[in-house]
Amino acid sequence: MGSDAEDHHVHFDSIKDDFESDHSNPVIQKAQGKINIHLGFLQVKHRYRIELKIPADILSEFIVNNHKLVLRLDETAVPNINCKLLSFKGDTTGDLQFYDAEIEFFAHKEKLLKEELKLLTSDEKSVRMIFSARVLGRGKGTPMLKNGIHLLGIEDDEESDASDWQGFSRKECDEL
Repeated sequence: MGSDAEDHHVHFDSIKDDFESDHSNPVIQKAQGKINIHLGFLQVKHRYRIELKIPADILSEFIVNNHKLVLRLDETAVPNINCKLLSFKGDTTGDLQFYDAEIEFFAHKEKLLKEELKLLTSDEKSVRMIFSARVLGRGKGTPMLKNGIHLLGIEDDEESDASDWQGFSRKECDEL
């Protein structure tokens, strides 16, 4: 190892990793009279607040005469206790026009979970929003939430509360 020895380093070409910008937001797609919203990975028995920015072009078929879209719950539909619309309003930022939607979502079961909200426009046109998520069970890890998805709380497990088994008290255990 003389003075001729050079430092050996591995150099990689810097390639812009676009992973975060592609995968850090919920995916919103229009498909045959409905809007699909992919939320990514969530955790079972967790309640979330979801803030979405829905591009106006996705909702363009529901906009009449360039008026702002107003959505409200369809009172005739069976209410969805696991997915609730909290607010919906239009906004404009420069040339990009979008709608802000705020939803409360409860991940009540494991695996693939799909919940539907049935909404109406001001002229009684039906809008179906389908929310889908992969829900991890207890002890299966903690997912990294996408932008705009916030944890509100963790619900108690009803099975543990509804059990007939009360267990032994400390005193009863000592007596055994």
